[in-house]
Amino acid sequence: MTARWIFDRGAWNLTTTNKGFNYIFNTSKQDHMIAKVLSGYKPKAAILLQDLSSVDSQTLESIDEVQRNLLVACYQLETEIYNVNKKVIDVLTAGVVRHNPLLKSLSPRSPAVKRIETCVTHAGHSLADLLAWPTHLAKAPVSCTDIAQDDKPQVHRDPKPRETSYEQKVIDHQSAVIEHFIENSNRQEARMDRFEAKMNGNPVPPTRKRAKGDEDADDFSKPKKKQRRGSATDLHATWFTWYAQESVGK
Repeated sequence: MTARWIFDRGAWNLTTTNKGFNYIFNTSKQDHMIAKVLSGYKPKAAILLQDLSSVDSQTLESIDEVQRNLLVACYQLETEIYNVNKKVIDVLTAGVVRHNPLLKSLSPRSPAVKRIETCVTHAGHSLADLLAWPTHLAKAPVSCTDIAQDDKPQVHRDPKPRETSYEQKVIDHQSAVIEHFIENSNRQEARMDRFEAKMNGNPVPPTRKRAKGDEDADDFSKPKKKQRRGSATDLHATWFTWYAQESVGK
């Protein structure tokens, strides 16, 4: 559960059509993953939902009678489109029956507990039957597919390298562009410092050091000036100049 999921879950930033479609089609999938994590499972784990197929036929008939009273608002309605799927009702009923003792221990006078007990009594069964039904669901046998998977020796395989997602590629590209801009900004700042020092006649401070790439770029962009050597003065010319100055002084 990340802060990004919490932020996007409330649809605070639905400013474009694409974000609206992503919110509609992806939010339910994210809700399922969060529900699995809060229930103690892995986000992408395939969870087998428990239904009423593990109980015997006599107990199943009794639970079906309670089910009709408990879920009367979504069961056998005249308008078929409003009827809930029977498999969904069985899973919901199995959860209610199995966790009823825990719910009753937490709050015996809660409306949910009273509603369940009323439906059981109205169906012609006792509260003792209601307490016995969870034991059938708790001792449900494991499916053959799960047993076959457990019997197989576990082979440790090297995990396949995960492909980089599109969002991660965009983030990496943005980071590279930002680093490029920062590098260019540092180079521009160093050039401005050298230019100001040249205009003011001050030497460049030692803390401002150019990168090696800048020096190479400047070497190629600016032609090197050739140093001019002054003409050599002969010895007799120097002596004549000195002698002339001495004669004038006398």
